[in-house]
Amino acid sequence: RASSPPSSRQVLAMLAAMVFYYPVLRALLGGQNTPLAILLVAVAFAASWRGRDWLAGLALGLLLYKPQYGLTLLGLQALGGRWRTLLAGLGAGAIIFLADTLLFGPTWPMRWYAYARWVIDTSMGMEGDKAISCIGALRSLALATGLEIGWIGYALACGVAVVLGLAWLRLGRIGGDAGAGVRQGAAWPLAGLTAAGMVLVAPHA
Repeated sequence: RASSPPSSRQVLAMLAAMVFYYPVLRALLGGQNTPLAILLVAVAFAASWRGRDWLAGLALGLLLYKPQYGLTLLGLQALGGRWRTLLAGLGAGAIIFLADTLLFGPTWPMRWYAYARWVIDTSMGMEGDKAISCIGALRSLALATGLEIGWIGYALACGVAVVLGLAWLRLGRIGGDAGAGVRQGAAWPLAGLTAAGMVLVAPHA
């Protein structure tokens, strides 16, 4: 609301538009965590541009439940010179890691990784044609055609990662105490580029 004055006057309409946007509605009804990831990314960007680095870092630390997104965004904070956000995110992530270790024992990361691999393999086997990340889409296409083209997905993902890295090196020092001399108007386009790029770079999306 604070980032978009027109939407602040239409809160209920904006909320309805978001909730009833079909992919989000399906995710909410199906118990998927996509809306939570979108919320955390939005909080991180909005807080970051207002100089609330601790809140942005907390959101990114919580986003580590999807490490392909949380780690990517924390790395981009480093490229953008947003060190307080990076440290706050790493601190929040460390606290969550220690709490998980106390609750579930020291072997929980290995069990989580094994389960994540099973989910990815099962999902690719059942609905690989719906993959939208570079790696997932080309892996699915390779399985469907028998062609050795899976490497193209990794090459494309690396290309997208390079574009994101260059964008953050040039435009990431926006807002807060790091914004001197950089166009504030680039903040939200950079957020959109980053959100879309993360999905393309992820191994499974």
